[in-house]
Amino acid sequence: MRSVRILSAVLVAAVVLVAGAQSAHAQADYFPMSSGDQWTYRNTRFGGDRTVEVTRNIPVSWGTVGVLDNYWGDGRERIMALFQNDIYDYDSATGRFFRSYVLDGAVGDSYNLRVAPPQSCLDGSQASVVSTTETVTVPAGTFQNCLVITYRNTVCADAGVIAETFAPGVGLIRRVENNFAGPVEQVLTAATVGGRTFPAPASSSGLSACLSIDSFSYHENRMPVIGPNPRPTPKMTATLEVKNETTEAIDFVFTSGQSFDIVITERAGRELFRWSDGRFFTQAIRQITLAPGDTFRFTEVIDLGGMVDGDHKVEFFLSGSPQLGGSATFRKFTTF
Repeated sequence: MRSVRILSAVLVAAVVLVAGAQSAHAQADYFPMSSGDQWTYRNTRFGGDRTVEVTRNIPVSWGTVGVLDNYWGDGRERIMALFQNDIYDYDSATGRFFRSYVLDGAVGDSYNLRVAPPQSCLDGSQASVVSTTETVTVPAGTFQNCLVITYRNTVCADAGVIAETFAPGVGLIRRVENNFAGPVEQVLTAATVGGRTFPAPASSSGLSACLSIDSFSYHENRMPVIGPNPRPTPKMTATLEVKNETTEAIDFVFTSGQSFDIVITERAGRELFRWSDGRFFTQAIRQITLAPGDTFRFTEVIDLGGMVDGDHKVEFFLSGSPQLGGSATFRKFTTF
């Protein structure tokens, strides 16, 4: 807590020094920074994902300060501040602020993008606002009135950012960087910003989800066995069907190789079984399109052997977005 208070004091002092040089601006939302906000980007040329997260906010009275993990793609935590519609990158080694973005610039405005060390290739690039009304489509959705900034880099010939696109209420949705093989684009595939999820969940009236199980009563026989073979344990076959009842295709986004999960709880709410426990999944964003009238069908067999007796609930749900699923109740009993 002491370090946070000291850091907050340093931030206040630093911003006060530049406040006199700033004009009053209306608050913009091109760079949201609430604790827990998260963005995932896909490299469209080489593959691979990069996740940016606001790990926490530092309370101040003059603006918004967030600790962002991996914003510049270097794996570092950076303290970034929104003050009068400008974004500053803070260098804790020197106590200096570097202005990275002017979020309320008019088309044609230019400024020098500054980044705290060690982003030498990006630091000093000339930034130019080329649009504030762009409509841009990325896997996370279609966004209007986007701010598009291009950069001229004179430091590194085959590196550095060429262009960035920011969507209102969402933040950075596209970044284009220079590379020896040509421009490399990173696009937003999924995000959670201010409690909103992107892509936006589909309307529940356009999607239906139905869970079916093969029985509502499962019997485990533990009577003594005559012979070498053990008795079979009861097994539940559960099937989740998700149908697109609209006239348009709906995209489902999964943040890993896991498509669904199944949870069984007893009547009091205690969890008895979770399908994903002990399983490993690839860490890659996936997008699956469900055409109009088509159905996703997932089936799994669950061994109920050894599970406590009683009335239980099984929930079978998608692990991506839109989040859909179903539930059913069943009875498990044992004879000895």
